[in-house]
Amino acid sequence: MDINTLIIKIPTIAHERVTRVFTFDFNYQIANIGLLDLNNLIDIGATAYKGTSSKKEPNSCWKPLTA
Repeated sequence: MDINTLIIKIPTIAHERVTRVFTFDFNYQIANIGLLDLNNLIDIGATAYKGTSSKKEPNSCWKPLTA
């Protein structure tokens, strides 16, 4: 891990638009095969996750209900 590097992320409208379209399409597809109806896969949005040495926050994410 390089603690001397600063990464600044600034989402643009185009970036957010693509993310939202992908999320909508992905949810539509998994609903068609029954994963949402059975609560097997849940959309948890931009939930932040902390690892042992870092923290990540995706634009969108899904996880199995059992995890």
